[in-house]
Amino acid sequence: MQNLGFIIDKNGIVTYFGSWVEYDKREKENRNQQHTTSFEDEVEPTEYFKSLNLVYKKENDHWIIYEAENISLQGVIVGINNTYYKDRQELWMFVSTDLTAAQKESLNDLYETLKKFNTIKIKTSSKLGFNIEGYEYTSVDDYFEDYGIDLPGRKM
Repeated sequence: MQNLGFIIDKNGIVTYFGSWVEYDKREKENRNQQHTTSFEDEVEPTEYFKSLNLVYKKENDHWIIYEAENISLQGVIVGINNTYYKDRQELWMFVSTDLTAAQKESLNDLYETLKKFNTIKIKTSSKLGFNIEGYEYTSVDDYFEDYGIDLPGRKM
């Protein structure tokens, strides 16, 4: 994935942000190559994002990862490309346990992209907060199966 992250709203609309560059080639001054600043420049100020009526706390010295949990508790999926180098691709995804049909369809459309990551951590949340045990999925297929998301070529 050539982006630093994405959100999927309740209507299944996928919005990408940032440009992924290998860690040692990133330019610290380039806001588009940093997770938080690219999100805050490319997504947060848009009318579209404002229309979602999400609580997004913009504070000094924070990282989007801290708000990703909060956003997912409000029903919007957040994916963070935490890949440092091409040979060690890692994605963190924060998702609600109450996915809409449109979100499931968008995840299905992203299946091949998600499968390319060597490591994927999918953290689920409900209206009660994140699972106390900190349950994470490390397999896209297991997550899709548990949440009734069709795998491409196979209907649940």
